[in-house]
Amino acid sequence: MNNAQTSFIIKQLCKQKGVTITQMLTDTSIRKSLIYDMEKRDYTPSAEILEKIADYFNCSVDYLLGRVPGPDGTYYVKKRNTSINDKEDTDSSAEKNDDITEQFFNKFATLSFEEKIDAMQYVNKTYPAKE
Repeated sequence: MNNAQTSFIIKQLCKQKGVTITQMLTDTSIRKSLIYDMEKRDYTPSAEILEKIADYFNCSVDYLLGRVPGPDGTYYVKKRNTSINDKEDTDSSAEKNDDITEQFFNKFATLSFEEKIDAMQYVNKTYPAKE
């Protein structure tokens, strides 16, 4: 687990929600030094702490860990009536979906961590997951 990456994602979620880190930690009954410890002492939070934070932001723990770009734990990229995560599939060609998925992952893999965060935020804002 990359603790610095996880703390960065938590900070971004606080900004998006319009709350301070201190407020989020207070609301979730987590000690106030968590972020500092993650960044400076390479502290790894427990699953229980990550679950509390994920519940607070209504996102997946995998998102906090930087494992998936979507807060709901999915990849969702729409390109000309074709999506990657089966939430919407107006193109019946499985081969075309596989090609688009491969292109997405190949491009995503070349991005820096900060660029990945920006890309995830753009995709989630532009193409919100459908319920």
